[in-house]
Amino acid sequence: MRRFVTYGLFLLVVVLPTVAMIVYTTAYASYRYSSEVQFSIRGWDAPATDSIGGALGSTNASGASALVMANSYIVSEFLRSRDAILAIRPTIDPLKVYSSPNIDYFARYTGPASIDAFLPYWRSHLHSSFDPLTGIVTVMVEAMTPTDTLKIAKGLQAASERLVNQLSSKARDEAQSRANEDVERQVSRLRDARAALQAFRNANHVVDPAKEIDGLMSSLKEMKNDRAKAQAEIDSQKVMMSTSAPSLVAARTRLQALDEQIRQAEERLASVNAQAGSLANVLSRYQELEIQQQIAEKAYTNALEAFERARRDAERKQIYLATFVEPSLPETPVFPTPVKNVLITLGVGLCLYMMLLVISHSLIDRMRAS
Repeated sequence: MRRFVTYGLFLLVVVLPTVAMIVYTTAYASYRYSSEVQFSIRGWDAPATDSIGGALGSTNASGASALVMANSYIVSEFLRSRDAILAIRPTIDPLKVYSSPNIDYFARYTGPASIDAFLPYWRSHLHSSFDPLTGIVTVMVEAMTPTDTLKIAKGLQAASERLVNQLSSKARDEAQSRANEDVERQVSRLRDARAALQAFRNANHVVDPAKEIDGLMSSLKEMKNDRAKAQAEIDSQKVMMSTSAPSLVAARTRLQALDEQIRQAEERLASVNAQAGSLANVLSRYQELEIQQQIAEKAYTNALEAFERARRDAERKQIYLATFVEPSLPETPVFPTPVKNVLITLGVGLCLYMMLLVISHSLIDRMRAS
């Protein structure tokens, strides 16, 4: 009984699996080839030139490094996703490659012809990893022919580069779009302020009320000086001439004209005009509109400066993919390795055989004892 169990277990657990592995690896198994791609995602990392100095430069550098690291993880996960399969499909269809009838049954994909169902199989033949210490993304592709392996590796490399460019462009466009929107708002604000000031000038028939008031005051002062001279001339002529003398009459007429002009100027300066209101009120409103325009101009200038800073910052944060291990055409298959596979099968079989042998012998002894 013991001899039968011993030989039977050895045959089933050790001999048959080992023979099956020998036959499979030497006569049936499809060759599997591997191609490696290594690249890193880098940023321009231009040093900051703001007046704040080194602290700001350090902040920008750390921000750029964090951005590069985040995008490296994104690319690494992208390669294992269904989007990567869709990205390389125009060049080579992984579903067709891995479901080819030329591949042995155990290595061939035999599931439904859908990307979601194919995804676990895809991930078992593609290994991507990111090392945060070196910043290197490593991609290992396995396929059943050297040509297919190289095509898939190159397709994934190109898809990764396109993804990095899209991420860089999107980040740059978003930053500049926000700054540009602010510029457009300030342009609209400045345009409205200038239009309001121009409308006020047209409605009140003035270009600058302050200058007009200064001109009116200067004119009023000159008219009062002229009146004082005219009055002095009349007073001096009264002594030597009669009140009906032509020159005295002319002087009085000129004095009356000056009085009328002074009265009109004073009314214009101090009272409310029926069309435009008093110059004091006009000046107050004009100054208010002028201040609003100056504020709008300052805000517009600040918005332009912010837009330029955003543009420079976006340029500093641009990223690109730098490949330093290009995919190559594999020459030697990584699987099968008959000697290694047979030895592993033999070792596992022997371990399992010894365990089952001990258990079976203990059960036989117990059955005899009972």
